[in-house]
Amino acid sequence: MERLAGDKQTTFNAGPVEHLLTWVNTNNHTLDSKSLAEELHPTPAICGSPAEKAQELIAQYEGYDRSLYAGYFGLFEQQVHATVLLRSMQWFTSGVQFYAGGGITKDSVPLDEWMETEHKISALKELIQIDDNR
Repeated sequence: MERLAGDKQTTFNAGPVEHLLTWVNTNNHTLDSKSLAEELHPTPAICGSPAEKAQELIAQYEGYDRSLYAGYFGLFEQQVHATVLLRSMQWFTSGVQFYAGGGITKDSVPLDEWMETEHKISALKELIQIDDNR
């Protein structure tokens, strides 16, 4: 993408989980907000990097549809304020389906990644007051 620069990464505290945050600025005044969002999504946090190779590996090894796993949400006007949605939930008459994941790298410890994912989902359960012990 032409004239698009991500500033230095910082962290953002979102309750029990801390996220990386990168502010993105562009001087490309012909770029509309929808195109900007489509160009940036999926981010490395969602898909991996490089994106094309990561998408191939996900399709080969995951074995299920990511459905509502991730997306973006925000105000898309002249100045865009948006965030990547890294976890979500879907309500059914029979219960709730949670979507969350981990940032798997070659140095990942599978049990640690699983526990991190459980921690992320526990934040959603707490939000809607689901107690696994009931």
